[in-house]
Amino acid sequence: MESWTKKDFDVLNEIEYFSFQETYTQKQIDLTVKKFNKIIEYILKVYEDFEGAYNFYIIDEFDGEYQGNGEYCSQSTVGYSEDSYRGTYYFPIRNKKYLAVEYEC
Repeated sequence: MESWTKKDFDVLNEIEYFSFQETYTQKQIDLTVKKFNKIIEYILKVYEDFEGAYNFYIIDEFDGEYQGNGEYCSQSTVGYSEDSYRGTYYFPIRNKKYLAVEYEC
């Protein structure tokens, strides 16, 4: 499997907002979706109780409370009864960067 690239982020962003300003081939779109699903699948395999992941990106700085193992989480309640959650979980990766995973549950 090829590594994730900036172009993959661009394709994913355009898929999310249905705003295809660039011309991507179906092959590029399919490859991006396949890579995205593999990354989410890996996160759910490693963190079995981590559900509702829907987006991710790489950042230099994190926000939120320390969770252990260099991980951080920024979370808030949503909905009428405030029994649902939305947030971003930050996993440390190489070069002092973080994989930020947005989720809802």
